[in-house]
Amino acid sequence: MRTRAAAVAVLTTLLVPACGGGGGAGDPAATGGAPAGATTQEPRRSGPELVGAAADALEEAGSVRVRGTATGDGAEVPVDLFLRGDDLTGTVGLAGRTVEIVRADGELYARAPAGFYEDRGVPGFLAGQLDDVWVTVPEGQAEGLDAVSVAAFADQLRSRAEDAQEDVGDGELAGRPVLVVTGADGASVCVAAEGEPYPLRIDSAEGEFRLDRFGSDRTVEAPGSALDVGGLVPGG
Repeated sequence: MRTRAAAVAVLTTLLVPACGGGGGAGDPAATGGAPAGATTQEPRRSGPELVGAAADALEEAGSVRVRGTATGDGAEVPVDLFLRGDDLTGTVGLAGRTVEIVRADGELYARAPAGFYEDRGVPGFLAGQLDDVWVTVPEGQAEGLDAVSVAAFADQLRSRAEDAQEDVGDGELAGRPVLVVTGADGASVCVAAEGEPYPLRIDSAEGEFRLDRFGSDRTVEAPGSALDVGGLVPGG
């Protein structure tokens, strides 16, 4: 086993299903489904139009927080990520372990407990050195993260528009009125019914995710120091 790959590769694979937005059945957070009248803001859009508008609003916002649970390979992965442009920061969880992730200025960093590495076959002495320490994720180990950015997320949402049903339902999410768009595969997108048409919740076979903090000016900064894993494991 190439020890460095065992210790690091998993950090880069967790986020791909977390933000895939793919198809599948899911229970929408909002209730309702029957077509209704126009909103107070503008005439009722069709489902495809509304999903497209939601994607545009997300991209124009430039930043967003994504929280929820990704599902895949029989596992549930808690996700809490803040995205700003191409940068990101937050946590993902796996088998009871929490992993912190930061991508800033094109560099990816991760911090995890020793148990996270031990669970993946990393020797105890090495896992101890990596315990709760920021490490740099080598280029080439993080290619899948190209799909985790505000623009990429918006593009993934746009790709759902062509499969969206024409009729749009009304619902409520945390006391906020929403418009519910359902896809042919049963996936659903809850879009803000008032103000900017932000996508507030996405449910699909890949999981359920709630979005907020659109347009936040929070900055994403790299850790003050990070361990070069390649240097720690010669030839790894």
